[in-house]
Amino acid sequence: MNKFLAAIALLGILTAPYSLADNDAANGQKLYLGNPSASFPIGGSYPCKGCHDVNDKVTPMNVAFRGAAGQPELINDAINFLPASTGQMYPLFGLAGTYPLSDSDESDLAAYINSIVNPGGTGGSGPTFSASPASADFGAIAVATQSNTVTFTIKNSGASGTINSASSSNNTEFLVTGGTCLSVPHTVAQNGSCTVQVVFKPSVTGSRLSTLSILDNGTPNPLTVTLTGTGSASAPAQPNLSVPPSASFGTQTLFIGSAPVALTIRNIGTATAIVNSVTSSSSEFPVTSSTCNGALVVNSTCTVNVVFDPTSSGARSATLTVSSNGIGSPQSITLSGTGAAAGGATGSGTKVTVVEYYDATFNHYFITSDLTEIGLLGGPLFPDWQPTGLTFNGYSKVSPPSGTVGICRFFNDHFLGTSTHFYAPHGFGCEATIADFPDWTLEDSQLFFAFVPDTAGNCQAGTIPVYRLYNNGMGGAPNHRFTISLAVRQTMLDKGYTPEGNGIGVGMCVPQ
Repeated sequence: MNKFLAAIALLGILTAPYSLADNDAANGQKLYLGNPSASFPIGGSYPCKGCHDVNDKVTPMNVAFRGAAGQPELINDAINFLPASTGQMYPLFGLAGTYPLSDSDESDLAAYINSIVNPGGTGGSGPTFSASPASADFGAIAVATQSNTVTFTIKNSGASGTINSASSSNNTEFLVTGGTCLSVPHTVAQNGSCTVQVVFKPSVTGSRLSTLSILDNGTPNPLTVTLTGTGSASAPAQPNLSVPPSASFGTQTLFIGSAPVALTIRNIGTATAIVNSVTSSSSEFPVTSSTCNGALVVNSTCTVNVVFDPTSSGARSATLTVSSNGIGSPQSITLSGTGAAAGGATGSGTKVTVVEYYDATFNHYFITSDLTEIGLLGGPLFPDWQPTGLTFNGYSKVSPPSGTVGICRFFNDHFLGTSTHFYAPHGFGCEATIADFPDWTLEDSQLFFAFVPDTAGNCQAGTIPVYRLYNNGMGGAPNHRFTISLAVRQTMLDKGYTPEGNGIGVGMCVPQ
């Protein structure tokens, strides 16, 4: 992206603002930086940052780029239609380009630009609050019997705001019992949230009603949620799941998954419950296994295992949502933890040698640290795979240094006449490949260990960069070359390969 001309900036003034409510500014930031993103999970796209500085308010080219805040149609025009910019933009980001941006990508990128240009929301909009669920029916509960807790998530989609109180109009039967919103005044950052927990304990039979009111300094004020339930002399048989209100994972090193935390869900109702789904709102808190699916008979339990795999430093949070046919569904479990950056490359890690091989028939490269494979490649069983003579170090999977991550190796034989491998660190392409490309088989989740570079491509003290280069599918199948040599990197660039990773294309950091 070399140019958005002044005409683009002018169009930004004349065009009606685009609604960014449903767009993913975080994904737009990945596109801007060229990091792995929703549409480009392996290696990322060409970085807009290579030519545009979104924080530069002076240079005309960057002023025009900032003019696309909330205006994905301007990005689309610059790529595909404006003569002064299509010469550079279209071959990269156009429909037939190397990194074609979809309508969704353009919307996400516009949303990210908007979050920088208008950090308080488009046009400086104030706090905007909403509740999930928007209402709740507690069902039939026997008089003087307390229901299961229903947790409401109060989200702020506008500028940072404050919640001043949370109350129930019928607080004798619909009781506000807890939640993080109650420590008032409670500040909720843009796109942040807090919780309010309510239980129903009818005092008489028949239909009962209350309004949960959230007083805030934004829109709407108050935010209201309708609460309903029925008092019954003897409640009919019905499922009722008891879920833990929260789970804390403590402090965890970035890109290193924690030990699984087992969350137990029990059916405390009087009828069989049907658990429809258990989902996490964040990939940093993935559900790794679950027995909570389908029928759960009365007084029985099921278990959900969740891990914390932070990708950013500081306090991290997510919501685990349990959907069922039980009272108060869906129910929420608040997940929290703190991401901590790893220190330097010190520790008790043992070095292993990663050896590179080349198959001239495929024109493909392959790397391995497995001694069995090293003993076979280039021999009678695999004569086509010959060592190039180039190697680099990695960390052994046995007691690697703190802060390192396993390198995943994938295999794919779905290309006509050609098979290929792909390598990606955990937290830097591995999980995205598993989620988005099911035809790639995970051969090894910890081939060896390495550090992940920072967003600028810098490596930790005591380590050196491994450059990753992509063949752009030449020969009918994708393939990558990994090298610590700048000379080899330049040779591959001259052959038409594309750098991938952070900075100038750093895929991992390994010991010297």
